[in-house]
Amino acid sequence: RVESAILAEKMNRLRGMSNTNLHLAIASLVYVGINISNFTINSMDDAFRSEHKLFFHRTEFWATFFFACLQVYALVGCPRQLQDIFQRPLMVKTVMVLNVVLTLVPAVLVTVSLSSFEVLSHEIEYSNEITMAILDFIFLYSLARHRSLVTDGSVLFQLLATGFTLAVAVTQLLIYNGLGGTHGGPGEKI
Repeated sequence: RVESAILAEKMNRLRGMSNTNLHLAIASLVYVGINISNFTINSMDDAFRSEHKLFFHRTEFWATFFFACLQVYALVGCPRQLQDIFQRPLMVKTVMVLNVVLTLVPAVLVTVSLSSFEVLSHEIEYSNEITMAILDFIFLYSLARHRSLVTDGSVLFQLLATGFTLAVAVTQLLIYNGLGGTHGGPGEKI
């Protein structure tokens, strides 16, 4: 009787974890689809991009906010406690809060007025990529550490992973500020 109650409880937890994973997978695929669509729009000629500029930017910024929320949901839905996975759970929570806020603000600003807030919103978004890179690094490093891919004393893996993710984030910011858009300002198209 006690064993069947324990087994039933374990089955319910596993079912809940399975549902959470399904929701995360579907939401991640939606995010990927939006990015593929925006990549396609951004690769079109100038006239097409200009005609769809508002749609492009709104979907870009709101999808980024959606993904920040998805990352929080992934952590909350994790069957283990944050302190069991991460050495500094308060830092992870702080980065997650910053990530959500720093993706929401540009999304709202672009929705209010693209012409007034486009550059500021991109600066915030691309700067926030650095916090996202840190969060992604924490996920990757924790996973690798728990899977024994890295020893506690291994600094090389940590440096390579951090260097790569931060290089991508900084490159995005440099590309946006260094390309020069159609009117001599910041640009997006390579």
